[in-house]
Amino acid sequence: MEAAWTVAWVVADNFDKLPDNVRDILDKLQKPLQHVIEDLSNSYNYDKEGALELLSNTLPKLNHDFVLKILNELSESKYEPVRTKAEKMLDRLKEP
Repeated sequence: MEAAWTVAWVVADNFDKLPDNVRDILDKLQKPLQHVIEDLSNSYNYDKEGALELLSNTLPKLNHDFVLKILNELSESKYEPVRTKAEKMLDRLKEP
């Protein structure tokens, strides 16, 4: 799991810098990336912040319903920084 998390983090952090052909390959990895995000969102507060960062950086490649589900869950977090960031992301998604 550690290796998958590290790879997902590096990819998400550099997503905009990746060549188009690599981004196309990542389309096929949507489910594994969503699995990593879901695991992080159900973990410790630091990992929840990591889940939000991954969501933010890979948003165009993720299933919209999945993103809403995770953000709704994290917007109810007892940890204020996670809750605040999730709420802001939800608000941005609702903007026209």
